[in-house]
Amino acid sequence: MTFENYKYKHMKQTILLLIIIALSGFNMFAQGYIKVYSNRPEASSEFIVYLNGEAQDAYPASETEIEGLLPGKYNLTVSFDADTIADCVKSFKMKKNDRFVFRVEKLSQFSKDAKQLGRNMKKDAKGDDGLVQYYKLVREKVEKK
Repeated sequence: MTFENYKYKHMKQTILLLIIIALSGFNMFAQGYIKVYSNRPEASSEFIVYLNGEAQDAYPASETEIEGLLPGKYNLTVSFDADTIADCVKSFKMKKNDRFVFRVEKLSQFSKDAKQLGRNMKKDAKGDDGLVQYYKLVREKVEKK
């Protein structure tokens, strides 16, 4: 192999390596963000967020932020600290640089059939005889960065 051929081959490998590094760098900044919060004052409004079955917090809180998410399909489950509140589930597809903000909002529907939820029901403070409270996740509009 002559010096000219070696130089050409080495330059070709270097350019290819630089292209790979540059393309992988763009994906580093293509990460999504999710925020789930509740502005309800009750202590029962604290929750744990599960993203694709994996807990995102060690302890219940009224707000959770998740950063560094790659594009793809996600299942978001909000599990409340109170036994009388049913879990919220939301499925969605995240594109690169998407920012989702979900507000936990109480529904006006109740159900006395707690067995299908698999929960041990207790009487709440108002004595509603074990009614299950339902909440939903409302997506708020967020401007992209």
